[in-house]
Parts: sequence; C-alpha cells; structure tokens
Amino acid sequence: MKWALSTVMMLAVLLAISTSALSFDLAAASSNALFSDHFEGTAVDPAKWLVQENTNMSGNPAYGGSVQAANSSIILSSNGSTFPCVYSAANPFPETGDFAIEFDLTYSHISDFGDGLWMTSGPKWTIPLNGSSSTVVFQLWADNNVSYTMTRMFVALLGKEVWTSYVYGWEADAPTRLFKLTYTNGVYAVFVDGIQVASAPSQVRPNSIGFGHPPIYYLPYSAQHLSTVVGGWTRFRIDHIRMLEPAIISAGTFQTTVYMNIQPNPAGVGQTVRINISISPSPPTSNDRFESMVLSITRPDGSREMKGPFFSDPTGSWFILYAPTLVGTYRLQFNYSGQFFAGSNMTYLPASSAPYMLLVQEPPLNTTSPSASPSTPPPTFQPFPNVTETPPSTSTPTPTATAAPSQNATVTPSPTTILARQSSAPSAQKPSLSTTTAAAVALALVAVVSAAILLKKLYSGEK
Repeated sequence: MKWALSTVMMLAVLLAISTSALSFDLAAASSNALFSDHFEGTAVDPAKWLVQENTNMSGNPAYGGSVQAANSSIILSSNGSTFPCVYSAANPFPETGDFAIEFDLTYSHISDFGDGLWMTSGPKWTIPLNGSSSTVVFQLWADNNVSYTMTRMFVALLGKEVWTSYVYGWEADAPTRLFKLTYTNGVYAVFVDGIQVASAPSQVRPNSIGFGHPPIYYLPYSAQHLSTVVGGWTRFRIDHIRMLEPAIISAGTFQTTVYMNIQPNPAGVGQTVRINISISPSPPTSNDRFESMVLSITRPDGSREMKGPFFSDPTGSWFILYAPTLVGTYRLQFNYSGQFFAGSNMTYLPASSAPYMLLVQEPPLNTTSPSASPSTPPPTFQPFPNVTETPPSTSTPTPTATAAPSQNATVTPSPTTILARQSSAPSAQKPSLSTTTAAAVALALVAVVSAAILLKKLYSGEK
C-alpha cells in the first residue's frame, strides 16, 4: 500500500512538472508576438498604451483634450488649453535584429498648435518639437506655422527633416498617408505611401512610440495666450500601428521609365491617332496592373486636356485613341504616379515621359486610322519607326542590394535607390506548440492515465 501511494505521488509530481513546462512554453511563444493595434473596440487597450488626456506641466488649467477609440480608429483632438499624449506601455520594438513598423495617419484639421507621432530611444515623451535630437528616430508633425493659407506636414529621421508636404487653405485637412520605418543591417529607411524618401545609418534603436503632443513646460497654455491665437489644435486619426513580419519588409524599390509613341504623326484634323504607352519595368506578376496612369494633352490654343486614369495590361503597356480638332502642334506627356504592390512587396517609383509633339495639319492625311475594334488586344510594346528610346524589357528585374552608408553619412533623400532585403531578423512567427510543448503534453497524459489505472487497482484490492 505504501508503495502504491508513493507511486501516485511521483505521478502527481510528473504531472505538475509537465503542466509547468506547457505554461512556460506558451508564455514564451506569446512574448514573441509582434506588436500590433488596429484600435478595435470603444476603449484604448491599457496593456498597449498609457493615456494622458490633458498633459499638464505649466500649472495652468488643463482642459479640452479628447482621446476616442471608435470604428477601428483612435482620434486625438482638443478644444482647450492642452492636448492628449498617448505612449506605448512597453517597448514595442525588438531589442535586436532588423524590424519594420508602419502606421497610417489622417490629419482632419491642421491648425496653429501642432501635434503628431514619434518614435524615440529615450524617455517616452521627451521629444524636441523641431526633431533636432538624434534620439528621436522618427517624427511626424503637422501645424499651421507656415502662413494663414498654408499648412505643413513633415517627417524627420534621426533629427533631420527628410519629407515635407504642404496643404493649402486655412485649417485644412490632408489625405490619409501610410508611413513605414524600416531598419535593415544598421540602416533606417522612411517610406511614405510606399515610396522611399530617405535613409540613414544609425546604431540608435527606438524603445517607445508616442503620439499627440508630449508634455512640455508651456502646456497647458494660459488663458491670455489662448486669447491671442486665432486657430486652435491640430486633430488627427490613426487606424493602425503594427510591426511587420520579417518576410514582408520591403523587398525592393524600382525606378520606372515611361515610353510613348504616336501613330500616325503628322496627322490631319479629325483623324484618329493611336498613342502607345509603356512603363518599364513591367508589373511584378501577370496579375498586377499599373494604375493612376494619366495623359496630359496641351492643345495648340494653350488649353489642356487630361485623359485617364488608365490601367495597363500585364506587360505594363496600353494605348489610347485620340482625334485632334485643331491645326497646329499638340504637346503630350504621360505621367505615372508610382505604386506599391503589396503581394510582391515592391515599390515602383513615379515617372513621366518626355514631352511628345503631335503635328496636326488641316486636310486629313491619306492614312488608315488605327482600329478601335474591341477584338484587337492592347499591344505589347514594340519599337515604332519614330521612337528613339530603347524599348523597355518586359521582365521584372531583380533588385540590387544597396551598400550601407558609412557611419558619418548624412540623412539623404533617395527616391531612386534600389533596395534589397538582406534579412537578418530573428524569427517572429505566430505562437505555436513547440516540440518541447508536445513532449510535456504527452508526459502529462501518461501521468494521468497511469494514476487512474493504479487508483482503480487499489480501489479494487480494498474491496
């Protein structure tokens, strides 16, 4: 009987050990999850963010700040003397290796008092408002300090302004922008709407994210100061902030080239001409298409026509039929606004064709006009008699790795740089049961079954 009780106790110990191993393994897997917040629900997640609705360092009455979570967004605003500050409750960045973080932000009202979002390596909310410190890895800011009829958004990387966008109008709003910061092999890169705008080397790693307005000695403003200001606080909305999986950190950025050709040229008034267009390199896959392709036509009388936007075929080519109505020289230029292909994680930069002149004469020329039959598919780009450019390749190139700049290099905007992903990021897969966990579960099951059999025997023997 004593032997049996000892065996039961031993099995219980094994069960406890296996259960502990299971709990530890699941906890470790959970800690490897990448930081992400889509602001679902009606309240800010306190496990991710700490909120100061009305920052107060000056001692003046603090009021008016508002932080709202609704419709999968977080909205910060104020109609008072100070502004909210929201900052990460824990370090959302990996402590080693490469990383990439993206967020979208919409300024719905840009006014005199500016605010924005920042990522720093120092105290959670200590940030110079001009972005002049190298400990502020990234800063986005908007205010109305340019003039009463113009507002400004800017991005600073490591304390230097690298991107600026001006919005005209008094207390104007701005379109939603997608921002991304990557850190690859010791080099930061900033992307706005999928287009790289700057890069710089640094060993500084951020450890916090903040947005709103950081606490500072002059906030809240005094009633006297508020009475002298015509405008108020800038307002914004964020829909998501998330760390990207290592596999989808930008694979490459490509400079595009636009080619155009017109047939026939010269042409007569009212005669249909065919404008052939092609962009190189071609889209990443056969399922991708170039978008936001626009043709600008300046007529002989100086008036202007805009055609589009158009979509390309899988090779990056397209054509347009056009009938001029005036005698003289038409000036045509084709513009592509650039694009980010999420499926291939590739960025294609904007480009414009060289101006192309179409000579139009009074009598229609004795030339067969191009057919607009729907049975004729859009042509694959081929050399035309009056094309001097080299026809583009129809294959997608492999991006070339860019060497990391030296440590004393300055922040340099690089819209044409071709980047390559040289992955050294640690694995950050979603939590799953490991081999150790499976073994712990199996051990626990064996212990339970063995204990049940032994207890049944003991119970039968006593009877």
